[in-house]
Amino acid sequence: MKNSELAKQFAERHRQSKPLVLPNVWDAGSARLMRSLGAEAIATTSSGLAWAYGYPDGDKLPIEVQVSDNGPGVDAALVDHIFEPFVTSKPNGQGLGLALVSKLVRDMNGRITYERDEKAGLTHFRVHLPMARQEKSK
Repeated sequence: MKNSELAKQFAERHRQSKPLVLPNVWDAGSARLMRSLGAEAIATTSSGLAWAYGYPDGDKLPIEVQVSDNGPGVDAALVDHIFEPFVTSKPNGQGLGLALVSKLVRDMNGRITYERDEKAGLTHFRVHLPMARQEKSK
């Protein structure tokens, strides 16, 4: 369907006798949910997505890089310390890898998080980095 046809349908929905209710979604999953519940149309919000990730403004969302694996995850006793230097569960590990990554990410005004999804058997590391500022032309 062409955008002009979609726009026409959307405009017609505003002329109905009943009010048009626009649920405001922040990701594909919530959009599918609202559609399955019978929403005629769905609105989106960049600020809603930003707030869901703990950022103040939807216009300045960070770039996200996610690394996932299906290994055993981090030992529960170490989870709160994995980004500190010299923390490791490996017999020959030095505990510098994640500490170094964390420092580099912080130096770029970003953040890194760890999440374990036991149901899926996956470990996720997410790095959020701010978008580069564009230099103004002189």
